[in-house]
Amino acid sequence: MLQPMYHVRKAAAMALGAVVGSDGAVRQALLARLDDEDWGVRAATVMTLSEKSRAEDVPIESFIPWLGAVSFRQDLSEKVCRAVARFVALEARHDERWLKRLLELVRHPEWRMRRGAAIALLSIPGEPLPWSELGPVWPARRAS
Repeated sequence: MLQPMYHVRKAAAMALGAVVGSDGAVRQALLARLDDEDWGVRAATVMTLSEKSRAEDVPIESFIPWLGAVSFRQDLSEKVCRAVARFVALEARHDERWLKRLLELVRHPEWRMRRGAAIALLSIPGEPLPWSELGPVWPARRAS
């Protein structure tokens, strides 16, 4: 059952994006919303934090499951997935640990997670990735 104030909490999470990057107290308040009982509030919080925060200020690993976000509100789950993909992509460009994590995720058993990881890999800014040095990304197809 949805609590009557979930729209307010969701709107607040989105509105606080303007100051989350510069105000530690606001960031801590938003981080607490990651445990909200309402999916929409959590989604708005993840989207806001991933769009407006520095990587060192937020728990990136806890955002990874949102690459495969699924909801009856397809538009919101798609927005969250893309926001997290862009955020992780920026980190993967200069941190090999995140690049390896994304390469692992393209082999994930769930299609939505593989898709989110692929979006993140394709969103990495700068020079094209040296795919030949990264090894095989997609699993080999079995002959039928």
